[in-house]
Amino acid sequence: MVITEIQKGKQSLVEVYVDNKFYAFIDIKTAENFGIHKGMPVTEEWLAALQKQSEESRARVKAVQLLAKRDYTAFELCRKLSAEVSQVTAEAVVQEMETAGYVNDERYAERYAEELYTGKGYAGERIRLELHRKGIDAAIAEHQATVYGTREYPEEILARIRQIINSRYSREVTTEKGRRKVVAALRRMGYNWNDIQQELNCGEDYFE
Repeated sequence: MVITEIQKGKQSLVEVYVDNKFYAFIDIKTAENFGIHKGMPVTEEWLAALQKQSEESRARVKAVQLLAKRDYTAFELCRKLSAEVSQVTAEAVVQEMETAGYVNDERYAERYAEELYTGKGYAGERIRLELHRKGIDAAIAEHQATVYGTREYPEEILARIRQIINSRYSREVTTEKGRRKVVAALRRMGYNWNDIQQELNCGEDYFE
């Protein structure tokens, strides 16, 4: 087996041809590290190592680019990377990012839970659900849900519900149909049946 052609590809990649057939896209840095050149004899094991290192290198670059824009959970980042590289490589690079401290699900969960609580008015139950959707470990999500589900006294929870109603649903609560919509909206935000019922002073039939 011989490298018969090396052509410039898109961005920082080169096209490598083996025995006159296209083999793979390899990033320039990896190509230089392996010292590849036209006419170079190679083995299947050597080519596999070349492709593996190139894939890992590209995944690292992509991960850094993504994390420079915003935080990601390990699950989110792995899903993004696996769209371009193998699942095994994506998981390995995500683990590297975690070890380096660039990805931290506990830190992400704390920040995101606070954002959901203060910015969107979500209660503990909805916060748990949103963290789960981000791929956060169940124990971490449960902890944050507990924190935001118990940080207030009952009267403060009712005050939050009242504030949400006054700022978003002041018209809806004037009709029976509207009140049902408000109940459904508050439930989606994670508020407890009893707290909603107490604040709106409505019967159980509103919760069917």
